[in-house]
Amino acid sequence: GSSKTGIVSEIELEQELGVVIHRDTVRNCANEISFYGRTARKKPYVNRGSRFKRIKYARPMLKQPFGYCNNVLWSDESQFNLFDSDGKVMVWRTPKKEFNLKCTVAAVKYGGGNLKVIETLEWVPYSPDLNPMEHMRDELERRMKKHEPKNKDELRKALLQEWNGIGTDITEKLVDTVPNRLYECITMKGFSTRY
Repeated sequence: GSSKTGIVSEIELEQELGVVIHRDTVRNCANEISFYGRTARKKPYVNRGSRFKRIKYARPMLKQPFGYCNNVLWSDESQFNLFDSDGKVMVWRTPKKEFNLKCTVAAVKYGGGNLKVIETLEWVPYSPDLNPMEHMRDELERRMKKHEPKNKDELRKALLQEWNGIGTDITEKLVDTVPNRLYECITMKGFSTRY
C-alpha cells in the first residue's frame, strides 16, 4: 500500500492503537520495511475514453513489422520555462511501487512558460509514455539544469546547444523501447505505463 501523506497514516495509527505516535517513529518503522518518503511521479490523468484510444492505437502498432518504428518521424510539443513552476508531492512507498497508480499524481500539461517546440504529428491524447520524444525532452531538461538563462534568447541558445549534444545512441535506445511501451499500454488496460 501507499499513503499520499505520512500525516494521514499517523492519525490512523493513533486512532487504531489509542496512543500518540511521534512522526519520527512512524518514519523509522516505515523505513525498516522499505517504505520511504518519495516524490510522487507525475503521470497524465487518463480517463476511460483516453484509455480506449491508447489501446486502439497500441494494438495495430504492435502488429507492424520489426523495425517499423525506425522509420517514424517522432515529434513532441514541449514547453521550457525560464522559472521552474513544478510542485512536488511526497508519498510513502516501497522502491518498486514508484509507478503504482496510488503513488503518482495526475499532471496537467503546461503550467506556464514561454518557449515551445511545436508538435507536427498526430498523437494519442495523454500518451507521453508511448512517445520516445518525451524521454528526449526529459534528457534535454536534465541537461538544461546547468544553465541559468536570463531571457528567451539565452534560453533558446542553451536549448539548441544541449539538443545538438544528445547522441544517436540515446535516440536509438529510446526508439527500440517502443514495442515494449505499446505492449505495456495494453497490459495496463490503457493506464499510464512505467515509461
